[in-house]
Amino acid sequence: MRGSRTWKREVAADAIAGMSAYLAWSQAAYRDRQIRNIEDMSLLSAVFGRNCPSFGIWAIEADLGRVLADELERRPRLVVELGSGASTVLIAGLLHRHGTGQLISIEHDRRFADATAERVQELGLGERVRIVLAPLRRQLVGTTWTSWYDADAVLDAMGDTKIDLLLVDGPPAVTRWSRWPAIEVLGSRLAEDGVVLADDGRNRWQRATALRWAHDHHDLRLYWLDTLKGTWRIEVSSAPESDLKRMLRRARRRINPTPVGFARWAVPR
Repeated sequence: MRGSRTWKREVAADAIAGMSAYLAWSQAAYRDRQIRNIEDMSLLSAVFGRNCPSFGIWAIEADLGRVLADELERRPRLVVELGSGASTVLIAGLLHRHGTGQLISIEHDRRFADATAERVQELGLGERVRIVLAPLRRQLVGTTWTSWYDADAVLDAMGDTKIDLLLVDGPPAVTRWSRWPAIEVLGSRLAEDGVVLADDGRNRWQRATALRWAHDHHDLRLYWLDTLKGTWRIEVSSAPESDLKRMLRRARRRINPTPVGFARWAVPR
């Protein structure tokens, strides 16, 4: 009996030590993300000066702004964002600096769309941006009913140009599949080497959405960026896969559905 009690105490002590180590690691990782975010805010402020947009809370964080800046170095012809605001000013400003590319910003709230449009015009960036008002509408996307931007209004705004970069930061993530239609509606409009960035990746609904995209679309490659809010990076891959590689990828997904680096690795510098 005494040996049994001793064993239970040792197990409990090991469990407490393990939990303490995990909490310490989590706190250190969060501090690291905050430090990187502050560093990125400083870099973007140096580029934009007094015209630097405000980051955080409902707006994108500065670390995602840095990721966007890196993606825009590819000189995309067409950028589409779902949800306007600080990201609109950031993207439009960088497109203006590069001297190429257009941004289509989809917004469901008229007041927010008008405020963003006014800010863009104040900064002299109007020629790079088209803000499209697309109210949220209950609609059937595939076999799923969800409330999303008016799909007809969104598609009409696209024209024939393929999307090189798609930022999914709207509509508000208030239901499980509120942002899932983004790739279902716009996936066929993505360029062959297109990239999708999805914000709020630590939200459990957004995690479920990203994993569903990867499961349903075999031409998409899913990656995790350890930003403050968490960012999913999705690449369109046109390269054919061998049967063996496809089988191994599906087997790995069954064992561990999260992508390599999830909640572990920092944003690449």
